Amino acid sequence: MPKDVLRQSVVDLFVSGRVDVKRQQKLGFAAEEVHFCWRAKGRVLAEQRFDRMTVCDALSGGFEQLTHQTLRHCDAVEICIASDVRRVSFVRKAWPDGRVDRGVVGWIVDNVQEQGGQILLTPQKSIAANRSLEKWIQVLQRKKGGSADVDIRKAVVRKFRASQYLVRFNAGDATISTVDQLLHGAPTVDESEVTSERLLDLERLQANYLIRSVQPDGRMTYLYYPSTGQEDLSRNNQIRQWMATLALARVCRCDRSYAVESDQLQQTLVKNVAHNVRSFTSIDHHGRGRVDDAGKVKLGAVALSWLAIEESGLSSDYSTLQDAFMRTIDFLWQEDGSFRTFLIPPKRNDNQNFYSGEALLAWSHRLSTGDFLKHTELLERFMRSAWHYKRWHLANRNPAFIPWHTQAYYRVWERTSDNDLAKWILEMNDWLLAVQQWDDAPYADCRGRFHDPSRPFGPPHASSTGVYLEGLADAYLLAARLEDIERADSYLTAIRRGLRSLFQLTFKNDADMFYVQKRERLRGGVRTTVGNNVVRVDNVQHGLMAIQKIIANEIPI
Repeated sequence: MPKDVLRQSVVDLFVSGRVDVKRQQKLGFAAEEVHFCWRAKGRVLAEQRFDRMTVCDALSGGFEQLTHQTLRHCDAVEICIASDVRRVSFVRKAWPDGRVDRGVVGWIVDNVQEQGGQILLTPQKSIAANRSLEKWIQVLQRKKGGSADVDIRKAVVRKFRASQYLVRFNAGDATISTVDQLLHGAPTVDESEVTSERLLDLERLQANYLIRSVQPDGRMTYLYYPSTGQEDLSRNNQIRQWMATLALARVCRCDRSYAVESDQLQQTLVKNVAHNVRSFTSIDHHGRGRVDDAGKVKLGAVALSWLAIEESGLSSDYSTLQDAFMRTIDFLWQEDGSFRTFLIPPKRNDNQNFYSGEALLAWSHRLSTGDFLKHTELLERFMRSAWHYKRWHLANRNPAFIPWHTQAYYRVWERTSDNDLAKWILEMNDWLLAVQQWDDAPYADCRGRFHDPSRPFGPPHASSTGVYLEGLADAYLLAARLEDIERADSYLTAIRRGLRSLFQLTFKNDADMFYVQKRERLRGGVRTTVGNNVVRVDNVQHGLMAIQKIIANEIPI
């Protein structure tokens, strides 16, 4: 059903109390279920179901409820129109591509308990609560005093597709503000909406989210749950924390207006760096710098900590620690060009796709600043690693490898103009393009993400899209400088499409946050996927750093 038909029908109901005859005909088809959920500032005021009647009659019945005392202060109503209802056999398994059906399909479950009963779970409810069907049933069982250990195979489960709409009202006069069609709990962003002007707005939104995430003691919020308005204090990751600090440092260098004054922003950065250093770093008796991450010391964490402090402008305050970090990186480098990826535990050597590139990125920063001729030995080691990892990557293809190594190599290429390094950057990123989804995306709002369900590269993730864009921005700049127009255009297309995905996943306005009560805290946060609304700090910082690079280099999106 077209959105404009529903919008005008709702306007009819507001103005005259009845739907125009022509629109009545368009809405005269029977729906098995029509569900309304009335909200005020994200809070549910009331819900109502209509079954086995025309959509037009259900709309009329639903909007009659506006006269009810409890609904006079509502600012939004969700409308869910069910179709293609069919019984299914429930199979317990995780969605292979990141819960992609959550927020698209709904569920009707009968016989939840032995005494019977039925629940209706609309796609909007699944997104708003960020729960799977099984989790929903467990929660409902607890509320009814039953066992949370539910054998869902005993329930009668029906699955349906849904047309989802959100009607928002203007505050004060209850007139209609907007009518949006939803997919995965948000309006779908069209590629045409990705413009330079809107990219500046997105950069400010995400930067302000990051700024707000720094607590008074300097701690950065790692994981935030929009559904409850709470952060998860039980989980953390030092690599992602220091990457967020790096992003915050780059925000401080931007000449743009944010939610706080520049002096306060700089103080926020200083507090964040100080907290990370105080809470997680040390120097061992060998003079090697450590970043403690749940008892492990990872090459990637050490490298990114060095880089974050370097770009924060606080090197003079932490020069001893930075020197110790560099000693750790040098110690983990091997003569064949490889890196050992863990200082502790010393025998662990996985995560080569990530940590090797993060170490080379730190080295590339040293090589790209100051007197280049003083770093001949470091350059020789860097190039030995580049060719070692080229061979390694070709034998172990994985997209996660590419953005880190691309960024490191491009920095060095800018100083050396090494032709072989340039060719390798382009070869890697040509291969990466096939991992991005567009026409083959399962839903329109998934377009632009990086995911290949046919290969075992892992689920889609906002942070992945962000870091791939960081690398692709450098690949584009290289192709443009080499006047390789065809390649530059292909990278530019991938960048635009990836930005479309980031626009989609960012909580931008009240339509994206219709179920959220703490909206100002969440605004600018980035969902993990279209079907998972959890905001992790790297969801924001990777996309933000990609956007900063695109804006700073005037890449013509």
